[in-house]
Amino acid sequence: MDCIKFNLSIKNNAGLPHYPNPGLRDTLERYLNWLEPLVTKEELAQAINEVDAFQALEQFPRLERKMDELAEGSDDSYIYNYWVKGHLGFRDPICPYTSVPILYDNPTLRNLSQAEKAAALLFATAETYRVFRQKGNGAYNIGPKTYSNDELFGALASINHIAHGQDVMYISDEISRHSLVLYKNHIYTVEVITPEGKPIPYGNLRYSVAAILNDATPGLEVNFNTVTSEPERDMAGDLLAGLLAIPGNAEEYEVIKKAIAVVNLDTCAPETVLQKLYTACGDPLWFNRFHGKGTQFNVAVNGAMSMIVDHTYCDGGIEVYLVKRVGEILGEMDLTAGTDQAAYRELQFHLDSFEDRLRQCFARFRSKMSAFDARVVSFPGLSRTVLREHGILSGDGFMHIAFQAAQQMTWNDIRNTYISVDCRKFFRGRTEVNRPVTHASKAFVAALLDDSVSKEERRRLMLAALDAHHERTRQAQAGMGVNRYLFAVREVCKDYAQELGFAEQPAFFRSKGFARICEDRLSCTSFGNDDMKGCYFPPVMPHGLGIFYHIDEEAYAIITMFLEDGDMLDRFDENLHTAIAKILES
Repeated sequence: MDCIKFNLSIKNNAGLPHYPNPGLRDTLERYLNWLEPLVTKEELAQAINEVDAFQALEQFPRLERKMDELAEGSDDSYIYNYWVKGHLGFRDPICPYTSVPILYDNPTLRNLSQAEKAAALLFATAETYRVFRQKGNGAYNIGPKTYSNDELFGALASINHIAHGQDVMYISDEISRHSLVLYKNHIYTVEVITPEGKPIPYGNLRYSVAAILNDATPGLEVNFNTVTSEPERDMAGDLLAGLLAIPGNAEEYEVIKKAIAVVNLDTCAPETVLQKLYTACGDPLWFNRFHGKGTQFNVAVNGAMSMIVDHTYCDGGIEVYLVKRVGEILGEMDLTAGTDQAAYRELQFHLDSFEDRLRQCFARFRSKMSAFDARVVSFPGLSRTVLREHGILSGDGFMHIAFQAAQQMTWNDIRNTYISVDCRKFFRGRTEVNRPVTHASKAFVAALLDDSVSKEERRRLMLAALDAHHERTRQAQAGMGVNRYLFAVREVCKDYAQELGFAEQPAFFRSKGFARICEDRLSCTSFGNDDMKGCYFPPVMPHGLGIFYHIDEEAYAIITMFLEDGDMLDRFDENLHTAIAKILES
């Protein structure tokens, strides 16, 4: 697709399974099955009629053949390009809406200075990239599972280039040799790989970062990077186009585009989890970010670290792989002093009359961020060990039946939940959506909140709900979800309208049933990695909640909401604790 500027072919070097074709008719059948527990009998009957009417369209057989062609016609996947296109067309802020900030920690770096941490991250990301580009994409293992790492192309030496209407994904075709360091909105390019393809030693990089930190040049209130703070993507695209029309700026921007990674040196000193998550989106005083650049690590003056990986071309599975690979390199790295500085220079941009507009970008960004609030919710006494003692093997399943019970107690109904499930076991796989509301889960919640139901009956219903959750997860991991495929179908109807004979969007995509299956009152994610300590996962709809949850030998959640929904979160928080206690009694 022309929205991806990358000329190299990506081969299935590891012989991983092809992304499955879930089939249009089969997906519509699953759609009705997944929708059923979310609607009334009358609404379900209406949804069945809408699906029947969709399938009865004279264009439907052509649409079905087109979807099969896209799913099976290449060594690719039906969702890959459309999911990239969806990210590029998203018109809200990149961070945190589509690229969530993650708290980062690593034992090798724990006692190092800000300059030492930054240099180590420059070295580790460059070495990850160097080896990847020399050997090509393939597969990696985490535990017994094998995953594709083809998306690493989108995490390093890449940028989500802002443009009016739809952004463009750029990935450097050539082997890049430099990364970026940002400090007080000054942008520096630092050589991290020699012309011969050798890594620049950590010690040399440390000298360069220290020199940048010791530069007495005053900070810049705004710089070229500030355009990426603009919450309105179309406005940012127009502003960026204007900046690039100034002689010299386009040439320096090419350096940014080709940079392997970014390390931001922040002047703030966040202490609490929530402070760290908030400042991960930008240094509160300087901004000091380049949102949309593939991989960024942020190092605060007190050593607090976070990371942001742009999700246009890659997903959480690649973030986990990147952190794992960086951690391996850090563990083997030579921390001795270098013999010389690595070559670096400050990029120079001419802002002319754009300064006021750039200030306004940052002001709107801060206003947008101030509309969020977040809370760390701990669950004392809850751990995987405790769950196992209760015969519950799935921490994920446990949390989601607790979330549903808390929904029922808070809103007196249960709406849809978004759970991101990785499909990295497939070549060119991305994520699927698990929708955990089932008849079994609703039956258990009803029993849980009914004091007349016996403990034995509650336990039977709980196990049935957990089994249903596992089955939904298994379907999603197998690429047999509903939402991703139907999203692609809707976009295909637009892109191939003339070929398929559609004068307008099919009525199915404007139906109440389709709106309900796409609704996300709770938007949830979780990941397991010792160096990734939580993320800022925003709500995706008004009066909804964004939830990162973690269940191990401690259990907690980071819940994000819009500021006006604080009272709602108070109730949800209280009800969630009550629900967890009641489930453990079952």
